[in-house]
Amino acid sequence: MSRRTKNRTRSGPAPSRVLIANELTRAQQIARAVGCADNTTMRTLLDHATPRLGRPRMIPLRSIAILLALHAIRTGASMIVSQIVRTAADLSPSERLTIGIPAGVAVTDKRIRSGVSALISRSSVGVHLPHDHPEADPATGEVIECGPAAAT
Repeated sequence: MSRRTKNRTRSGPAPSRVLIANELTRAQQIARAVGCADNTTMRTLLDHATPRLGRPRMIPLRSIAILLALHAIRTGASMIVSQIVRTAADLSPSERLTIGIPAGVAVTDKRIRSGVSALISRSSVGVHLPHDHPEADPATGEVIECGPAAAT
């Protein structure tokens, strides 16, 4: 007699009770990416990284930031410039306009790399944040929340 017929009750792990969220729609992905780029801290970085003089960029830095966030949301993969260009190529013309890429402008490796370099060079200098959380749990590294009165 085989083990299967002998033990008719199923042994082993119980069925998983993990809920898997539905995939985001393209519009939801773009809305989240725009939300990331419109964050106050990111806006501060973008304002400081945008040059005041000279020829304007073909692809604004805000659009580069949105593309970076959109690529992270869609793939969760590493930020390789050619893959970011591929993410931009998958966008419809109306989606490209939504994130601020002008009509008829090609998204190339060089333009993405230039925008990312501008963001990195400006962020390495630093951005002043008006509020900081000085304490963290030494065991987990989790930031200890301060009260609303301390947040300025």
